[in-house]
Amino acid sequence: MNGKNKKMFIIQVPIFTSKEKPCDTGMFEPLNYEELLNGIEYKVKQYNLSGKKLKQKKKNKIKEIEVESIESKRVSIGEHEAILLRINACETNSIDGYVEIDRKITLNENSKIGSENYIALLYPDIIGIDPEELVYRWLIFLYEDPNKENKEISSIIKLVAKRILDIEIKNVKLNDVLAKIKKMGNIPELRIRLFSVITEDNEVDIMHKEYLSKFKLKKEKDISYRNIPYDDTADLIKNIDYEDFDSSEIKVSDGNNEIRIKGHLNNAKEKVDQIAEEIFNERIYIEEEEMAHIYEEDFIVNKIKIVINRFMKINE
Repeated sequence: MNGKNKKMFIIQVPIFTSKEKPCDTGMFEPLNYEELLNGIEYKVKQYNLSGKKLKQKKKNKIKEIEVESIESKRVSIGEHEAILLRINACETNSIDGYVEIDRKITLNENSKIGSENYIALLYPDIIGIDPEELVYRWLIFLYEDPNKENKEISSIIKLVAKRILDIEIKNVKLNDVLAKIKKMGNIPELRIRLFSVITEDNEVDIMHKEYLSKFKLKKEKDISYRNIPYDDTADLIKNIDYEDFDSSEIKVSDGNNEIRIKGHLNNAKEKVDQIAEEIFNERIYIEEEEMAHIYEEDFIVNKIKIVINRFMKINE
């Protein structure tokens, strides 16, 4: 087959960083790489032995995400080791739908639809020279394979990181975000979404209001810009006109780096609460015949190694 006609698939590898914490805990020697890895392995083992299942409702949905179990495996990345996480998670509490293999099976609230392959690599990073001032952080490499929704993978990994592994994703201050954006020059891609969900029933015909059981109205405005100068970008970010909306999501991207700023209009305090995340996002292109290997450990680690090397060079 001509190489130009080969079917290609994309594995996305977004990278999140955790908040930095001091290695000096005030007890014994400062934390080192081995102790950081041991800490993750211990928390994974304790979760699996507990018999408890971490659950979280999907936003504005009846369905829940349930973490069944977690597998951790040490892998070598250059001079250091990292931990490959493989999470078994499922969706429960479905009251509609079915699956069909040999026959149709109707789903109910006890049905589980899941995967054993929600995958991320945790890479420990110790920063500094003075032993008394060393800090550490985790670099979290998500493995977003073509068989799943990227948002679903991200939410499950973040849930496990925060609630089980005690790893908190780092949020970026708005001024720091603007400084990073300024370095891009003209911004290749800027997207601003404004939205709100109204649950009041004022829009319902009064003649039929007595029969009303549920009302929800979602309003959304979606605007995209390309190659927009920094000054205009900063002005748009800092001066969002919420009009009839109460929430916003801004994405600034130059291909590899993506900055997300989420805002919510706090009427009680008459201000906008904003949270920003910086995400380094790499794409790996694979051929159709490689799809049979995408959950194999060696395949995963070799692909993520490529991304780690690129990330480290950019952030030297």
